[in-house]
Amino acid sequence: MKRLFSSIVFFLSLAVSAADDDNPAADQENTDQPAAVEKTEQKNGTDEMLGKATPFRKDVLFKVNEAISEIEKNCPSAINKFSAQDQEKIIKSLISSMNSGMEYLPANTAVPEDVKKRAKPLPSIIISAQKILYLRLDEFNAETYAKLKDDCTNTSKLANKPVGLIIDLRDCQGFDYESCLKSVALFCAPEKLPKTENLELPIRILNIPVMVLVGNKTKGDGEIFTRLMLENGQCLVSGGGTAGSPFKKVKVVLKSGNILLIPAVPECLSSIPTSQLIPALNVVPYPQVEYEKLSATAGSEDTDKCLLRAIDLLISLEALHREQKKRSNETPKKSK
Repeated sequence: MKRLFSSIVFFLSLAVSAADDDNPAADQENTDQPAAVEKTEQKNGTDEMLGKATPFRKDVLFKVNEAISEIEKNCPSAINKFSAQDQEKIIKSLISSMNSGMEYLPANTAVPEDVKKRAKPLPSIIISAQKILYLRLDEFNAETYAKLKDDCTNTSKLANKPVGLIIDLRDCQGFDYESCLKSVALFCAPEKLPKTENLELPIRILNIPVMVLVGNKTKGDGEIFTRLMLENGQCLVSGGGTAGSPFKKVKVVLKSGNILLIPAVPECLSSIPTSQLIPALNVVPYPQVEYEKLSATAGSEDTDKCLLRAIDLLISLEALHREQKKRSNETPKKSK
């Protein structure tokens, strides 16, 4: 009868609830001395942990205890039917319900480490009959940021600027938040960016329509870059849903042997959701045309449906803007 209750008590560091203290009959049911000693040790340990708990945790734990205690008294069959696997499902569901990007894994689960790609910066390309500037970033780091800044600066000085910019992040993975924020600053007004200490952000350089391409390989700072650009109205996003892991996760092994993966969220980025980003323009993001092929072969963008859709949209937006400007100039001025 007590299996589910004891498991959750152990996992959440619960103290013995007031409901159990008020039920002497329940205490008399178990007269086994080793179990009593174990219960006393557990109570002492959890009492100490609860003394440091936040009001939120104390309130949640009390309510969980209260509800389970009533179920045990009034509907014991509901408790008896649960197995150890069911208990694990309940705990996993509780962790997932917090919507904080945390994961609860069974003991001895192999957790792959995030490996830095160490991607080199790729030169920008003018594609689609010299109309669109294409930038591919497979990782945000000091080198790729410096190249991005140079490309944006050079583009801003052109007499005939491209009608739009495509930033391809479909294979972008990493956790260099500093380079990511500095890259966003090249396109956004500084007052729209997260406040950061000891980080000098560059001034805005380029102001042309931007399309950002993403997919399920877009992970970490690639997701953060896209969200900041989107929330500040600086781009449209096309492709498929991202990986849903904008922050590096810290592995914590619990006393039970089970594993928690907890996102390490910098304070300045605490407003960024830990969930998957779903583009408004849903286009199959892969296969992604190879950069070498795109830079060497004219018209190779036609083999990449996601890229081709972004090109068509940017050119269409430019055509609409040009037509509106033309009509505005043709409208006769009203006489005073």
